[in-house]
Amino acid sequence: MFTGLSLLPTPVLLQMDVITADTAVHLSILLFLVLFQSSAGLQYKYSTDSHSLPWSGSVSYGGSTRVSRNRRAPGTTQTVTEDNHDYYNSIYYPTTGSKYYIDLDTEDDQYTTITHAGLSSAHLTAAPVVLPFIFSFYGHNITAVHIATGGFLYVGTFVHEFLTATQYIAPLMGNFDSSLNGSASIIRYGSNGTAFTVEWKNIHVNHREEAGGFTFQTTLFDDGRITFAYKKIPVAVSNITGGNGHPVTIGLSDGFYIDEPIYEGSTVEKRTIYSYHVISIETSKVKPAAAFELFPLPTCNQLMSCGECTTKDIQFDCAWCPAIEHCSSGLDRNRDDWVDNKCDLEATYTDCPSTTGSATPVWVILLILLICLLVLSLVGWVVYAYRYPNSQSGMFLIESQSFVKGKFQRNSSNDEAYIVDAKMQTLDDEPVAEAPKEQATEVVVKNTADVSEA
Repeated sequence: MFTGLSLLPTPVLLQMDVITADTAVHLSILLFLVLFQSSAGLQYKYSTDSHSLPWSGSVSYGGSTRVSRNRRAPGTTQTVTEDNHDYYNSIYYPTTGSKYYIDLDTEDDQYTTITHAGLSSAHLTAAPVVLPFIFSFYGHNITAVHIATGGFLYVGTFVHEFLTATQYIAPLMGNFDSSLNGSASIIRYGSNGTAFTVEWKNIHVNHREEAGGFTFQTTLFDDGRITFAYKKIPVAVSNITGGNGHPVTIGLSDGFYIDEPIYEGSTVEKRTIYSYHVISIETSKVKPAAAFELFPLPTCNQLMSCGECTTKDIQFDCAWCPAIEHCSSGLDRNRDDWVDNKCDLEATYTDCPSTTGSATPVWVILLILLICLLVLSLVGWVVYAYRYPNSQSGMFLIESQSFVKGKFQRNSSNDEAYIVDAKMQTLDDEPVAEAPKEQATEVVVKNTADVSEA
């Protein structure tokens, strides 16, 4: 539900209410004007027909600048323009762009092509399609896009009604209506495994049907490259502006989301979408047989370790946040986590923690040192007591040994008193002792009478 307009100094585009208790997202949106165009009042519908392939200028926030120079295209006399942006370099082919246009009618042997019936007869409608490969967009890996009838791809992870605001790939974003031209209007896509192409063919402008049909396409490559190619542009693009407030845009944009309570203690959160970078191509450059080629540049969020993050020489000031183990310039799709974990305050630009493992807490080190000291002291005392037995330590050690030994012996005697050996003989069974046999002594017994007579 559209509730109001205001002009803000920050790059806030959209705000949405998010009910965290039910994890349900309300698509009632406060729309803010912050870029050069506004999508106020423009809402996109969604086709429930989700598809997947069988397998399976110039401008930006944050001080981005554009440097233009001319060079010759190889093998031609055509001058092309190369622009350097922060996230992409772009090359413009004014008249030799036909080689970048993929004819899906004749590439059947290499391309698997699908015509989306729902999108081919609709207006302000978008439908999700799964990509045949992981595609890097502003350094973030995406696996699906939403194809929109308005001549662009929405590449955000949060689906809302105002898709033209940010997070798009737009070969020619406009108020196109594929239902005006009957079956002659086609929106289709195809892939050969390494390239994914979307084509808008014979699409008319909703408020300028008499202008004729437009035919153009964009191709995403598995190495992150993007091409815009144009085949049929019946009128200057500047003549199709207006109509439902739909912006006319050529270029790229990415953003991030910030969730925060609408007031302190509230369980209802507002979601604010920020656009942190935009590449806007001049509409006057869109002509038949023209093309743009955009090459991705290295970004901080592609660096997976602190060492890479703090030493890699790229066009950003990258910082490593140990709390989330993420490298960033502070502006990417992970901005919400970056702020929540205080990475903007604690991230490091130069010094990295030890790579051998996490640092041991100080108290653990002190405890280990204390235990080692106690053990060494005890060993030293025992050695001293043995060497000097007449000392107090020596006497104490001897007494301790005697006490322990005596206690052990007493316990052993008590135990032996109760031992019964089944092999022991009783006294009655013991043999009678015999006299030694070396020298036998004769014993004579006489009567007393005999003695007296003697």
